[in-house]
Amino acid sequence: MSYPYINNTGRLREFLQKIIDRDIGIPAKLNTKTLPALGFKSSFDRPIIKILKFIDFLKSDGTPTEHITNFRTSNYRK
Repeated sequence: MSYPYINNTGRLREFLQKIIDRDIGIPAKLNTKTLPALGFKSSFDRPIIKILKFIDFLKSDGTPTEHITNFRTSNYRK
């Protein structure tokens, strides 16, 4: 099994913090076209999508799962 990774973990942390702080909504679909609209324009930010799929925050088509909603609305993130 190949695990996804990101070179700049700060960008992943920033993305997740924006979800928690509600600075960005949970998009109906997250892909390489919608990610820049959320402020993550660098090609180095693209692994965020693969990581979110790996941890089951996104389905394979980029639509959100209930896990990302739980992460945003509960103490799930402690």
